[in-house]
Amino acid sequence: MATKPILPQYFVDDAVRDDPEAARAAYLAEFRSDFSNFVDSELIANCTRPKPQRQGPVRPCRWRT
Repeated sequence: MATKPILPQYFVDDAVRDDPEAARAAYLAEFRSDFSNFVDSELIANCTRPKPQRQGPVRPCRWRT
């Protein structure tokens, strides 16, 4: 496993042994697979809009200070 050069290998090995998912995310730049189903992709799709991603001003609208 390639790690950060200033981090001792035994430290990473211990972390991987104690909590593999967290250590891989923290020290080995891997995405966590244990959180992949934390939020349903359909829920995310329902909370976002496909187009337009930018919306212009809505008329009539008066800005006051």
